[in-house]
Amino acid sequence: MTPHESWRTVGNKIRYLRKSTGLTLRQLARGCGLSANTISLVERSEVAPNIETLCKIANALGVSPSSLFLEVCKPAVVLQRANESDLAADIAGRTAQILAAAPGAVGCAPKAPRPGSEASSPSRHSILCLCGQVELELDGQTYSLNAGDSLAFNSDAFQRWRSSGRVTGIAVLILPPPPLRA
Repeated sequence: MTPHESWRTVGNKIRYLRKSTGLTLRQLARGCGLSANTISLVERSEVAPNIETLCKIANALGVSPSSLFLEVCKPAVVLQRANESDLAADIAGRTAQILAAAPGAVGCAPKAPRPGSEASSPSRHSILCLCGQVELELDGQTYSLNAGDSLAFNSDAFQRWRSSGRVTGIAVLILPPPPLRA
């Protein structure tokens, strides 16, 4: 996908969201403090908006700025379902697997970056459902996790989660440590 096609995709997404919420160009423009002409130029991909403009538009539309790029940058999500036959062993094994894969997790020494180097990709978060049912929304995509299910995802994804079953859902969110400074 070329850069121009990427902006066309973002512009089309903004237009779709605006129309699906019943907003006119002027109403959206007032909602985000921009001119209707600016919104029109963005929707038609005649300009590549800066981050501040994208944030204003996304906020006025009630979505996360990252959701505007879902078709351009597919979020990397790895969902693993529990082995129904031996749930307790599966949860214990999955916990050990997640902790071992998380850089800087307990028992793991974080690697120091080489001088002058920086991480080129977002860090990864993992969630493990211990009991009940947990619903997790990542950039507009909803995942339902049952006991023993785990999900790994990029930390820059918009996320919202809640207990969604009859029994209170309990989950563990594993966050990597911040990068070491040289």
